[in-house]
Amino acid sequence: MTGPTGSGKSTTLYAALRELDSDELNVLTVEDPIEQVISNITQVQVSEKVSFSKALRSFLRHDPDVMLVGEVRDQETADTALKAAMTGHLVLSTLHTNDAVGAINRLVDIGCPRYLVASTLIGVVAQRLVRRLCKNCKTSYQASAEQLTLLGEEQDSLTLFKANGCALCLGSGYRGRVDLYETLWLDGELEQLISAGASEDELIKSSEQSKSYFRL
Repeated sequence: MTGPTGSGKSTTLYAALRELDSDELNVLTVEDPIEQVISNITQVQVSEKVSFSKALRSFLRHDPDVMLVGEVRDQETADTALKAAMTGHLVLSTLHTNDAVGAINRLVDIGCPRYLVASTLIGVVAQRLVRRLCKNCKTSYQASAEQLTLLGEEQDSLTLFKANGCALCLGSGYRGRVDLYETLWLDGELEQLISAGASEDELIKSSEQSKSYFRL
């Protein structure tokens, strides 16, 4: 999971953990801090004595099926996580990048070999939170020609909505939030491109052609 601080990465990962059968799978997490306590899952908090990388190395002695790393911050943590994935463990984690493809170069910049990233990474999800218009007071209007072009619409007219403000939304015009996702799933061609040092534009072009790259 990638995205800026406060974009809901941890919440999405916790939701993913809850979808797993923790009665059948051995799930271990190392976090800083533990934000949500999940039953039947072993959760460890980072401290002065226990770092992400140390906890991960300890986890490998407990035969885990799934490991959650709160954040990949340095080369040691990234290297341990990727090597754990290489030996058959499912490793979930977060990174701070602007988009899904950027996670690949971020791992390389940290110090991970390209061949290791290519052979262990399954997918990347970039996430953003945007404000949702208040359903009680939002007002409609017809999109301008410029807006139709930006939205890629070929039709002559399109109804859009904008914020207005009422007592329910405290005059802001917005109430609640909604997630926006960008996903990148690796296939054989992408793995070869990553190993060869392809640029982000080349990776995006290849993934769009193979329909492994989506924006929602």
